[in-house]
Amino acid sequence: MTSKPHDIIDDITHLRRNRRYLVYVFLLSVWPLLLAYGSQILAHLHPCHLCLLQRYPYMAIILLSAASVGVAKKHRNVALSVLFICAIIFMIDAGIAIYHVGVEQHWISGPVSCTSSPMGDLSLEQLRAQIMAAPVVACDSPVILLFGISMAAANFAYALFCVGASFYMMRKIWRLHR
Repeated sequence: MTSKPHDIIDDITHLRRNRRYLVYVFLLSVWPLLLAYGSQILAHLHPCHLCLLQRYPYMAIILLSAASVGVAKKHRNVALSVLFICAIIFMIDAGIAIYHVGVEQHWISGPVSCTSSPMGDLSLEQLRAQIMAAPVVACDSPVILLFGISMAAANFAYALFCVGASFYMMRKIWRLHR
């Protein structure tokens, strides 16, 4: 059975789309890191421990999507699998972000090494030791609020958007290759 020219063109288009979606996920992960590092370097907004943890999922997605672009070009199942894994990693990032929001809002207590604690009846030596052991930036106080929203809350919303975008792209690939 011979393929018609328009079938071959359709196949090439679908293969390119597989790769394009992984590039989109790559770019969705690069953007928040550029924003985070840009605000850290240019605006001197230093991150807390939980802020740093929120960066790792984006780094993992960048590596995963970049490493699989070439293979996904030829195999739809690779593209689907990578997008699914990326969606899960975005969900993990959303979980870290909502935890961070809870710590910022004092709904839950954060890590002991990352939150400010009351001074109470401390001696001068105890107070000095507490200050020296304190992190540079506490996780329970937002460094900056934009329109009343902390960067952790914005990251939570963005990570959820990325989860939805990943599933949408998976659906598009699935429908194209039925």
